[in-house]
Amino acid sequence: MSTPPQMLILTKDDGLRNLFEQLFMIRGDTIGIVSNLQGAKTTLEQWVPVTCRLVIIDTAALGTSEVEQQHGACRLLEAWTTQYPMLPVLFLGTILQKYPILAIRTHLVQFIVKPCRLDDLVEALDNLCPRRDFPYSPLYHK
Repeated sequence: MSTPPQMLILTKDDGLRNLFEQLFMIRGDTIGIVSNLQGAKTTLEQWVPVTCRLVIIDTAALGTSEVEQQHGACRLLEAWTTQYPMLPVLFLGTILQKYPILAIRTHLVQFIVKPCRLDDLVEALDNLCPRRDFPYSPLYHK
């Protein structure tokens, strides 16, 4: 029997998908990747509260314009704050999207402006979802 996924990633970006696959493989966490909001909602309903430890959302997957993406992210976070108040969420998006999203909830939510540095991403992951029994890796230790 396979291990249930622990991280849900919503992105349409192949580069981000590959980066997260590599990061979480190194961390030893299992992931599920979806490319649309309906897939994220359906998957999350199946996982929470059983296995999901973190949701990562690339706002670019939520619409075609920056404003549409921001509104989609805000609506999503408002709904999930009620449904899943203790679920950590990491957003990746633009500087203009950052503050409206963080105005909704700052508890267990982080926002990284794209393009981002790998160090910033790893730090956000460690803050929101600390590694369990993580073996030494130079990628995570300075």
